[in-house]
Amino acid sequence: MSTFVGDRYRCKDCVEQIGFDLCGDCYNTCSKRPGRFNQQHTPDHKFELVKSTIIRSIMLRLVTGQLDDASAFANHDDASGISENETP
Repeated sequence: MSTFVGDRYRCKDCVEQIGFDLCGDCYNTCSKRPGRFNQQHTPDHKFELVKSTIIRSIMLRLVTGQLDDASAFANHDDASGISENETP
């Protein structure tokens, strides 16, 4: 599970399996912290924006209150056309 809210940036130059990621707020500061826990990250490394997944988008919308109901979770492949609140 990702603990990032908002944009996520991944270091393209770090070779450790754990990698080095920053949230959008940290990335947009002029200070790029060096790596921790024996990581080799340095402030001159380049970053790339990580594309969010649909699940991450839904979670972000739920956390920020931008998702009004559970309609995003509805099964749109249901060919019956009957909603769960209707009787057949």
